[in-house]
Amino acid sequence: MIASYFGHELNVPDKMINQYTEELKPVLEDEEELYNLRDAIYSLLCLVDLYPSLLDQERYRKDFIQALAMKEALFNLKVLHDA
Repeated sequence: MIASYFGHELNVPDKMINQYTEELKPVLEDEEELYNLRDAIYSLLCLVDLYPSLLDQERYRKDFIQALAMKEALFNLKVLHDA
């Protein structure tokens, strides 16, 4: 999946999305864990929204790509309808 954010073309590998989809299935049974994960993903997306220059730094870009992959995985698992 290719995502464009603030002038950056980010490649979110389908393999990563599929891996997170499988790894996150057990989280569906723990509502608190699921809310914590959703909150963490949302917080990172908001942080980059406030400070888009973070995507210029490799370590933040990697974290952001992972957050996008997790968000897509949760959407695939039908627990994130606003993805």
